[in-house]
Amino acid sequence: MPSIEEDDCLWIVQKAKEKLQENLRHEAHAWILTAKSLFPFRFIVQYEAFKLHLACNELQGAAQTLVELCTRFQKEEELQKLVGQLVDELSGLDSLEGAESKSELRDVFELLPPSSQKTVLIGTAENIVDVLWRAKITIVILKRFPETVTTLGLDLYDSLAQSSSGTCTSAVSDSHRNVLVTELIPLLATSGWIVIDQPTLRSSGQTLVLKTSHICQWLEVSACYLTTITVERTLGGKNLAIGQSSLSGKAAWECLHKIFLMVAEKCGWAQIVLSNKQISPHLPAKVRWKGLEYVSGFSSSQRVPFDPPRQVAIACFYISVFLFFETAWSYYSHVHQITENSAKCWALIEDVSLESRFLKVKKKQEEQQAHSVLVNLQTPGTKSSDSHLENFFVAIDCYNFLHSCNTYRSEFSRLCQQWNTSDWSWLVAFKADMMLYKGDIEAVRRILQHERQKMKANEREKLENVRVLLQLVNSYLLLGDIKNACNLATELVGLLPDDKVEGHSHPETPPPPPGQVPSRSLYLIGCTNESILPYVINIITYAVKDVVFSDACTDVAIGQLLVLLQYNWTRNKADPSPLMPLMSLIKKRGSFTYQKFFNYVVVVDILEEMMYIINHTNTKINILNQENHPRSRAVTRGTNSKVREELLQSMESQLKRCNESINNILTSFLIQEKLCVAITDE
Repeated sequence: MPSIEEDDCLWIVQKAKEKLQENLRHEAHAWILTAKSLFPFRFIVQYEAFKLHLACNELQGAAQTLVELCTRFQKEEELQKLVGQLVDELSGLDSLEGAESKSELRDVFELLPPSSQKTVLIGTAENIVDVLWRAKITIVILKRFPETVTTLGLDLYDSLAQSSSGTCTSAVSDSHRNVLVTELIPLLATSGWIVIDQPTLRSSGQTLVLKTSHICQWLEVSACYLTTITVERTLGGKNLAIGQSSLSGKAAWECLHKIFLMVAEKCGWAQIVLSNKQISPHLPAKVRWKGLEYVSGFSSSQRVPFDPPRQVAIACFYISVFLFFETAWSYYSHVHQITENSAKCWALIEDVSLESRFLKVKKKQEEQQAHSVLVNLQTPGTKSSDSHLENFFVAIDCYNFLHSCNTYRSEFSRLCQQWNTSDWSWLVAFKADMMLYKGDIEAVRRILQHERQKMKANEREKLENVRVLLQLVNSYLLLGDIKNACNLATELVGLLPDDKVEGHSHPETPPPPPGQVPSRSLYLIGCTNESILPYVINIITYAVKDVVFSDACTDVAIGQLLVLLQYNWTRNKADPSPLMPLMSLIKKRGSFTYQKFFNYVVVVDILEEMMYIINHTNTKINILNQENHPRSRAVTRGTNSKVREELLQSMESQLKRCNESINNILTSFLIQEKLCVAITDE
């Protein structure tokens, strides 16, 4: 229950409000003066006095009252809201619309002398608990009073860095880091009150001297945030939090470049600043890489000692890091096209058909020049893959540049550990593709195997699971490990999406330059049913065929090859087919038992050939399903009529299935049956 004193205070304030509503301003002022005399330490009295001055357009009186409010009552919620409104209006001065807008509150504030303005803002900021709100007020203070950057600026940097997430992987939801990178760091980097430590430098009063490494930390924080926020928003990150900008894609890389130039100016990297036009993010990636080579003196084509001046070396390191992440992400976003309504994914694999011995252990290749590896990154719906190829190759060049000397290698490793890039699935995927291009298949296998162990069984990552398994199959194939390749291939079939997405299984690769014959060929294959199933069946067919026409041949292997030969039978029928040699092999062996024959074989030509062997040779054939015919015997020419009748009935039933989808039959076969090649020790 309010005290008598409090009741009196509220009664007087209410009287002032009533007189103001009646447009009796002098009487309203009289009541407020009475309240201020009787209750000088009551917030409501001072606050109503401020509103009265404002309503009467007495800006000077309102300004004086505002100072009193901010001096005595900084923790009052109503006052903090008022100052928050003022800060919003002061922040709007940076825009043309905000500068032209009229605001009584802002006009009141501008009447205060600079020292009082600083007192109002700093006093309010110090009593605000919310870090983001306090940061917003502090940013305004830093812009209006640049000399405060040496204290307030660095304190705010530490506060935002501490309150933001420990890693960069939650950038979308981290509005604190957004303010840190897009607002505070540019202010710090361009402040004349912060200088770089130099032997000839003499510290003067309020000037703060920092080491180059300290300034470079700002650059690293910016790079981590802008990279991850671009990735997460593209991959379907969370909605923007309060205080976040809409930076993403090209705008994020441009923002990072601007911050880099600010740091370059601060650190005195004059040569880099002068070379800005050669490394601008508006240029194609290849042109920027050539600019980096020119500035650094590095040559990827000639093995010459790389030893630039220290300042140039530091600057070029960061340029190459930023260019690496930008081009690697651009390449990844090309082969992983994700929108709100759909997701398409392609996997880079090597065309094994160019190898002289298919499915055999590859000989250790000599180091290949880049022009001897043919790469085709064309995907459906794109006119040309030139820009994507350019990003792919520039990212590889940057990676090589960052490993060209021990200093760069250790610094890049430090950054990757600090940013936890091992958890960036897109970067891991790029590294696997890069190692495939370099021909380090064992490294590709290790990367993919590690990723496979981290895979989660959920729909969102289903395409990633398919990609990893597909590239693992290709890796084992290139290593000559047929058993693991086929095992993973059958597992891959079980993960294939049911819906058919536009794609192609094997794009036509462009012809090699005149006089050059590529030793290897890489291409993209869509992570769709219609693209992967032909690839998998082709691999398994060749593998099973190797078993059939070897000393390890079994009836199961022959039966499985018969099933696999049905794929794309119309085309295979026109080509030299192994069907007739296979039938000759059955006759030569004198018997054939495969009781799952009628589960999967529906092609009429194969059924007719099998009936021919039964009717015209002495080969013992046992292809009746044991579950349906538990007492069935092998069928040969002259077999008793009862067994032959059962066989004919099965054949007639099978002919009715000739219009069934071969794809569905083979998918079921690969998932349910244990392949002979998977149980044969090579």
